[in-house]
Amino acid sequence: MTAVSTTASVHEIAAELLTACETILATTVGGPVQRAYLYPGLPALDFACDQVAVYQSGIGEEQMSPLTPIPVVGQRQRLGRVNLVSLTVMAARCIRVGRTTTGGYTPPTVSAVTEDAEKIMEDGWALWCGISAAIREDGLFGGTCQDIKLLGMIPMLPQGALAGWTLTIQFELGGIPE
Repeated sequence: MTAVSTTASVHEIAAELLTACETILATTVGGPVQRAYLYPGLPALDFACDQVAVYQSGIGEEQMSPLTPIPVVGQRQRLGRVNLVSLTVMAARCIRVGRTTTGGYTPPTVSAVTEDAEKIMEDGWALWCGISAAIREDGLFGGTCQDIKLLGMIPMLPQGALAGWTLTIQFELGGIPE
């Protein structure tokens, strides 16, 4: 049975996730991030530095019905609910880009692009494995007895001299008592 929540529960869990991500990223070749913050929605990449942000990306219900494989919407209230909250982690690092001079455009060197790719790839794998370990070992999101789904990790389209990942996690959260 999932514990009941309060109006502060999502923010508190998001803060725990942010702390875990910041700790994980500090162990990678990119090192500690310069900015770690909670954001009210999809963050704008207007900070030109290494950063990690956590934002709430959705609230929904687990699809459930004891009598049919397809949920019967009208019966959910009567049969019970499983609230699912989604949080997304956005981890971005500075990457080298080309420059324009009077002689034209000069792209970054192959070695610079490769170093940046190593940094971004390492961050992604470290976050994926580190968050899984934090759930198992530290009880992040209430631990392994909860309904927790790592929905996937998607590379960001490099922009504004930043590249990185978004990781979306969906977890069960009890409702607020009436």
